[in-house]
Amino acid sequence: MEISVNHDSIESIQEALSAWFATDKRALPWRKPPHRGDAYAVLVSEVMLQQTRVETVVPYFEAWMERWPTVEALAAATEDDVLDAWQGLGFYQRARRLHEAAKRIVEDHGGQVPSSKEELEALPGVGAYTSAAVRSFAFGDAVPAVDGNTARVWARMVGERVDISKARVKREAARSLAPLVEGEGGHLVEALIELGAMVCTPRDPSCSECPLVEACQAYKEGRCQEIPVPRSTGTIPEIEVVALLVKDPSGRVLLRRRPRGGLLGGLWGLPMVEREDAEPLDAAADRCIPGFEVEVEEGALGSVEHVFSHKRWRVQVHRARAVDGAFAVGSKEEGWAWCAWSKREGFASSALDGKVFDAVGEASLTLEA
Repeated sequence: MEISVNHDSIESIQEALSAWFATDKRALPWRKPPHRGDAYAVLVSEVMLQQTRVETVVPYFEAWMERWPTVEALAAATEDDVLDAWQGLGFYQRARRLHEAAKRIVEDHGGQVPSSKEELEALPGVGAYTSAAVRSFAFGDAVPAVDGNTARVWARMVGERVDISKARVKREAARSLAPLVEGEGGHLVEALIELGAMVCTPRDPSCSECPLVEACQAYKEGRCQEIPVPRSTGTIPEIEVVALLVKDPSGRVLLRRRPRGGLLGGLWGLPMVEREDAEPLDAAADRCIPGFEVEVEEGALGSVEHVFSHKRWRVQVHRARAVDGAFAVGSKEEGWAWCAWSKREGFASSALDGKVFDAVGEASLTLEA
């Protein structure tokens, strides 16, 4: 693929984009002192922003940096505390990888976020885009950080109807835009991202407000609405999930920690399992708590829906009781814990689990011992 921005107009594009960014950029916390230009703050913000809206990230970033203002502070945190602070952002593997990256930075780089592409991309969770963003925003390297916003701006500028979700297209965009940001440091890289987020939006772009409209081939041809290729969205499967509310004689509730490598890995919640087609409720309950025999009430205490990126869960919460009064399950180290209902917030959990807890709390008035 050989698609390039018209280099004859590079200087005018740079001036227009720079002037627009100086006056119209959003006042985001990672753009202000003391975080502006700080490699650790850039790394945190970029990891949080992956697949997450800016307005959602802002309060999480501010709370995170107040709690762990340095990479050393994050490296010394427990995984439970990190996951708890991440609760509600989703994609919890990002939090674990960021935590592991902080440890690696302390152990291998003396607490200094590395500046080279090779060393950055060797860190857990740091790919080509995040590496380029850190190098541009923290170290002033003229490296195009091409996310979906930048790729969309580029595709419209060159007037090519391409699929910007493809890695090869983003690589071509980075190659094509390199001369545009050369010698300009990170501010034009950030400006391109901001332009895609605020003006050159996926639907109904605000072309009349765009500083690059005169250099935009798609605008000249009246094709902004058809460029880039719309991302295809398949049907998200809906899956029934069984969750169990089991109490011991003192009124404590049984919680389970999900395996680290799976969905919502490392987070605590009621025992739950995806129900197989036509699977009896008691069979699903047996898989919820292996080796721990329970009797399940048919009527659900409550129902919760939760959408992941690739599937929708419809969680049915059922009350269950241990057969023959046997309440011995694995230890907390093995992923099991009996917890007083009022103390459940001490266990790192997901937004889904918060919904389930709310549904149970509304439906059952006898949870406290």
